[in-house]
Parts: sequence; structure tokens; C-alpha cells
Amino acid sequence: MSKKKILIFGLLSSLLILTSLAFAQAAITFNRPASGATVNGTFNFNVTTSLDRQNTNFTVWVGTTAVCTSINITANQVGFNCTGSTTGLTDGSTTWNFTIYNATYSGAGQTTLESATQVNVLDNLAPVCRLTMVPANVFPAGDRVIADCSGSTDAQDTALTFSVSTQNPRDNSVANDTPSNGVATFTGGQIPHEGSYTFRCTATDNALQSTACSVTIRGEEDTTAPASGITSPPAQQILGNKNIIIIGGVATILIIAIVLGLTLSGGKKRRR
Repeated sequence: MSKKKILIFGLLSSLLILTSLAFAQAAITFNRPASGATVNGTFNFNVTTSLDRQNTNFTVWVGTTAVCTSINITANQVGFNCTGSTTGLTDGSTTWNFTIYNATYSGAGQTTLESATQVNVLDNLAPVCRLTMVPANVFPAGDRVIADCSGSTDAQDTALTFSVSTQNPRDNSVANDTPSNGVATFTGGQIPHEGSYTFRCTATDNALQSTACSVTIRGEEDTTAPASGITSPPAQQILGNKNIIIIGGVATILIIAIVLGLTLSGGKKRRR
């Protein structure tokens, strides 16, 4: 074999060895959670990588959400651990991406090693339902009532959907509302009669788990007398009117007495 062929063979062999080493260094093993595992609430994340270089941080991403981050990694570190939470993550099977950097900045000076695993996010906690009524106890039938379910919470999901309903105590008809913000308003024909109305709120999370809560308040007929349009005179005016009547009455009596006296006096003179 010529020296030229030996040289070419040596170069190819070296290139093959270096390529193999590069692929070996790029290996990442997800230890926890394993591929296809189910996580809920707080979890521990652990990976092992054969990459041998000084790195500054690593991050676990679910979509654009960083669920786990560690910085100030020891030089030549190959094992990575951190604790995260599934709070706010969408339920169901999702891809988790593990990213390790050798620089804290982005751009030409940053090198990145990435790998991914499929993880099932499970929400086994139902929402906590809270319902507040305005008015709290009694309302004029046919007036406005506010059913506020916005205080409901969920330990994992940040977004809830709501359904609020009430039943007419007289004809059993049902009024429903699905407010996006959890605040429902019932008016007029939805609550027209007196009686007890039970308002029911159902809060549902991303895992389709629901919790209901209810409050009962009473509708009463409006007993406020309508305005007649006739205004009563003030007390001083009434008193003045009474005084005028009394004085007038006394004057009338005096006039009658004088007239009678003159009449009687005239009659006596004629008899003489």
C-alpha cells in the first residue's frame, strides 16, 4: 500500500472515530420522568448526558413554558436534576424538551444540546368552586341579580370555564349563562316571581373535572307604594290652616251672637 493511500485511510479512520465520539458525547438519557410517564403536581426531573464540556445552565421546556431551570452548573457535569410543577400546563400528552447551554447568552457564542421526551400531564385535582351573590339574601322579584363565580380556583390549571344557572320556583323554568369571566347577571323574565331561587355555579378545568357550588336567595314582590303625584302640605302650613279655621269659627259665633242680641233687643222695644 502506498504512503498516499495509507495517509488517506488514516484520515478517514480518524474522522470516523471523531464523528463517533461526537455522537456519543451528544447522548442524553431521560431518567425521570421516563418517556410516556405520567406526572402531576410537583415532579423531579433527572437526565444524564455524556456531553463533556463546561456548561452554564439547562432548561426543561414544555412549549414556550420553562418548567425547570438550573444555572451555575459544575464543569464537566453530566447529571442534571431539578424540581418543577405542572401548574398551568395543558393536560394530556406533551413533548418536554431538555436544553443545555454552554453560554448564558444567545447568538454565535452559544452552543446547545437538545433532546426531547413525551410526558403525560395528569390533573387529578378538581377545582375549588366559590359563588357570591349580589344581593346576598333578598332581591326584588324581576330585578337584577349577580352570580359571581370568579373566585373559583384550581391547583393546576390557570384557566377555568363556568356555567351558572337558576330555576324559577313557580314554573320550574331554568335560566343558564356561561360567562367567560365567571360573573353572570340574571334580570327581568329570568327571575320574575317571588320565591326561593337557588343559583348554581359549575367550574370546570382543562382536564374536564368539575366542581359545583350553590347559593339560595329569595325573591320578593316589591311592596313599595307608588308615588300618587299629590304632595302633602308642610306641617307649618297645616297648623296655619287650622288656626285660620279656629279664628274664623270664633268670629262666626260672635257675629251670630251679636245678630241674635240685636234681634232680641228690637223685639222687646216693639212690645212696650
